[in-house]
Order: sequence, then C-alpha cells, then structure tokens
Amino acid sequence: MLAGAAAGAVPGLLFHDDEWAGGYSSFRRRMLRLGHISFFGIGILNVLFAVTLAQVALPDLNVHIASAGFVVAVIAMPLCCFLAAWIKPLFLLAALYDGLLGLVFLITPTEIFAMYGVEPPDHLAFVQVSAFLLIIFAVMFWRVAMDPIGNRELILYGCALKSSYCLLVLVYWLTTGISSMWIPWAWADLVFLVLFALSWQKLGREAGALT
Repeated sequence: MLAGAAAGAVPGLLFHDDEWAGGYSSFRRRMLRLGHISFFGIGILNVLFAVTLAQVALPDLNVHIASAGFVVAVIAMPLCCFLAAWIKPLFLLAALYDGLLGLVFLITPTEIFAMYGVEPPDHLAFVQVSAFLLIIFAVMFWRVAMDPIGNRELILYGCALKSSYCLLVLVYWLTTGISSMWIPWAWADLVFLVLFALSWQKLGREAGALT
C-alpha cells in the first residue's frame, strides 16, 4: 500500500503538465496509472486471501502456491506496467529475466531441483536444451529493445513463448498437479504476455503513423 502511495505521488507532482509522458490519454500515462493502481489492487486481494484462510481450511500446498503468486504479482505487475510505459526497458528486462533463468538452469540444474525437492528428469539434457532456448529468446528480446518498431514482429514469438509456458503450467496444475517451483514463473510470464501484446499493438500504431 505504501509503495502504491509512493508510485502515485511522483507522477502526481507532474499531473499539471498536459504534455508530460505524452498527455493524459497516452499509452504511457495509462500504463503508469495501471502500475500505480495495481499496488493497491493486489494488496487488497492479498488481505482478502488472508481473511479467507481464517475462515476456510485449504491444503498447505495450495496456500503456498497462492502466496507465492501474490508475492510475484505485487512485484512483477507494477514493475512491468511501469516498464511498458517505456517499451525499450520492458524488453531489456525480459532479456535479462530469460537470460539469467536460462543460465541458471543451464549451469546448475541439479541444484535448482534439489532446492525445491523435485526429482530431475532422467537426463539433464532435457532441461538444458530448454535453458538454451531461453537464452536464445533473451537475445531476441534484446534485439526488440534495440529497435522496437523495426523488430516488432519478433514480439509475437515472445508472446508464443510466454503463452506456451503459462498454458502448460495451467493445464498440469488443474489436472495431474505440478511442483510449486514452476508456478511463480508462470505468473511472471503471464504479466509479460499481456504487456508484450500491448506493446505490439502500440508499436503497430506508431509504425502506421510513420508511413
């Protein structure tokens, strides 16, 4: 809640300038307002979740997964909203996120699985090839950050990556179950997916205005 107040106070000092960040109705200003409000919205949902737990008994695993999701959401959603106001930083963050995640699973996959108490696959190559793919996508996101309009179509491949992971986690979560280690990354990828789609749409309008 305090972060929400701070996030609103800084732009509030500049609200009198009609042209600041492209004007009140601009995409940039809308994303800044969404990031500001998300601090309060997610915070309120977290409080309601805690009140619900006092009244309803839920399995510990479900509680841990939901709690981890709220932690990721309260950090990732405002951060990504603010970054989406400036598209280049958004894709630089995506490149850093996927690149570091890929390197961790490429170099120390055994340690990561052990940390979460998850049985690794029968051969680590299955994990490491996915790690290489994440690093390749990190390079792609870096290219988008360097030239957002020129490399706009690459964003669709990023949307495909994020939607694929989110869909797989959701399906397994609702059917056979899935380790909690995969859940927070699915929430993060869902936020990235929404912001990528918004960025692709905005860049399309900007590209059309240049032609």
